[in-house]
Amino acid sequence: MQNKDETFVKIYQSIDQNLSLEEINEYSEDELIRIITSRVDYLLANDKDLLMSYLYRLDIPINKIQAALRITNEVPIQVSLGLLIYYRQLERIRTKLKYKQSDLGEDWI
Repeated sequence: MQNKDETFVKIYQSIDQNLSLEEINEYSEDELIRIITSRVDYLLANDKDLLMSYLYRLDIPINKIQAALRITNEVPIQVSLGLLIYYRQLERIRTKLKYKQSDLGEDWI
């Protein structure tokens, strides 16, 4: 069983592959969400098409993206999208860990 820090590292790495996040010193939920939100804010201002491409690659459902864009009077867009990214990757990591197969050994090959 992985501890929380390892899970946060995996989430950071999976998102960093697509979004090129800034370096992180503390692997915590708040810090990850802050960094993701910061990057989303930058992309919203400078390259929305690239952001949408990243959201597609990160497997964020379009209906959730559309919902996040509609609730901007309650939550800023970059925060809504940042939270979508974070929680989708958390879900993916948990699923991978849940269904992870044990090493079958050399005889399996």
